[in-house]
Amino acid sequence: MKHLHTDETISATYWRNGKYDLGAWTELNQFLRDWRTDDVIHIDMRTLDMIHRVCDKIGAPKSAEIFCGYRSAKTNRMLRSKASGVAKKSFHLVGQAIDFRLPNQSLRKTHRAALSLKAGGVGLYSRSSFIHIDSGPVRDWGR
Repeated sequence: MKHLHTDETISATYWRNGKYDLGAWTELNQFLRDWRTDDVIHIDMRTLDMIHRVCDKIGAPKSAEIFCGYRSAKTNRMLRSKASGVAKKSFHLVGQAIDFRLPNQSLRKTHRAALSLKAGGVGLYSRSSFIHIDSGPVRDWGR
């Protein structure tokens, strides 16, 4: 993965020998931290699994460009004050959401693949060129 705001990259195998690798998960938690405040939280593995499953569905390399993982309450309040569409109770606040895109893949194709999982929330942000996924209730927005 590459974080588009920090320019950091990570390659981590978080599923190994039939179980989650807690060392890799710890590295991913740090990588997906709130880049504005450096606050870290445990990222929900189901959300990471969703990105992996989307890559499988469209035959894409297991590489994602990250816009946002965890978002602290302070950051969420700041973003809400500057833009509409930032949820007051965002799943980013509890480590259950990631905004991403897959390099060299159609955003719409990635969106359709995420929707086909029928697992959590899926948002399409065409103007900003990313997909939002979360491990909350099944729902979708954006076209």
